[in-house]
Amino acid sequence: VPVLSDTIQLTQGWNLIGSIGYPIPKSAVAQSVGGLVSSNYFAFNGVSGYGASDTLKPGRAYWVKASTAGDIFLDVKYTAGTVPVVPPEERNPDPGTMNSIALSGTAGDDAVSRLYFTPEVLTEAEAAGFDLPPLPPSGAFDVRFATNRFVASVSGGEIPILLQGAERPIRITASIVSGSYAIVEKTGGVVTATHSLTDGGTFVIDAAPGKRFSIIESGLPAAFALGQNYPNPFNPTTTLRYSLPVDGIISLTVYNILGERIAVPIRAVATTAGYHSVDIDASSWPTGTYFVSFNVSGSDGRTFTQGLKMLLVR
Repeated sequence: VPVLSDTIQLTQGWNLIGSIGYPIPKSAVAQSVGGLVSSNYFAFNGVSGYGASDTLKPGRAYWVKASTAGDIFLDVKYTAGTVPVVPPEERNPDPGTMNSIALSGTAGDDAVSRLYFTPEVLTEAEAAGFDLPPLPPSGAFDVRFATNRFVASVSGGEIPILLQGAERPIRITASIVSGSYAIVEKTGGVVTATHSLTDGGTFVIDAAPGKRFSIIESGLPAAFALGQNYPNPFNPTTTLRYSLPVDGIISLTVYNILGERIAVPIRAVATTAGYHSVDIDASSWPTGTYFVSFNVSGSDGRTFTQGLKMLLVR
C-alpha cells in the first residue's frame, strides 16, 4: 500500500530525504518553521549530476538544505490546496532571466547541466538560495561554481568552475541576455585558451586532468562595482574583485565592528579601467565581522563609494 503522508525531520544544513508513494509538488511541502527549507530539492543523475526538482517522486532521494532544525510534511491532501504566494520581496532572483551555459556530452544525447551567472551583485541571503548539495562520490559527474552554487555573480572578476568526473569532451552552449563574457582555460595557472560566450554560441572543451576553467567578463565594465569577497566566511585569506569603466584613483580600507581602521590594502592608487582584484590576508586579525569601504575618483569626474561586510571565522 503506497504511503500517502509522512513527517520528515531535518537537521540544520544538508539532508538526504526520501518521498512518499505519491508525487508531491515542492510547493505542497508544508514546513514546521517558516523559511525552514533554504534550497531547492536536488536529485542526482549519474550523467548530468545534480538537478533541481519541482516534484518529489516516489522511490527517489533528494538533497535539501534546512536553515535550522525542523520538520517537513508530505501529504497527498496538501496537493489539492492553494499554492502559497511568496511576497515579491522574499523571492530569490530568477535564474531564468540570467545568462547561462549548458554543459553536455558531444554525442548530442546526453543530459544537460546548466550554470547561471549575472553581473548583478547578489546578497549573501540571495546567493545562499542557490547552494548545491555536497559533492557526489569521486568519479561521478558534477559541475558547479567554486562557491558550491549553480548561480554566481560575475562582477569585476573571474569565477572558477569546478568539473568532476568529466572524462569526455564537454560541449558548452551559451545563452547570453546581457554583458560580454568568456570562458578561459588554464593549465598550471597559465591561460591556454579563451572562448567568447555569444548567445547561442557553442564550443567543445577537453576537461583533461590539470585543466581549470573560469568565467570572466570581457571588454570594459559598464559601471563601477565592488563584488562580494570570496570565500566568505574566510580564513585567513580572501579576494575582492572590482571593476572600473574608466581610469581612476582608488582606495580600499577595512574596518572592524568598532569602526577602527584595520588595514588599507589599496591607498590612493592610480588604476586603469577594467576588471581587477586584490587579496586580503587576515592572518593577524581576530575572528569577527569586518567592513570594507571602496572609494573611486574617476578620470571623468565621477566618484563612487561602496561598502560590504566580510566574516572571518577561525
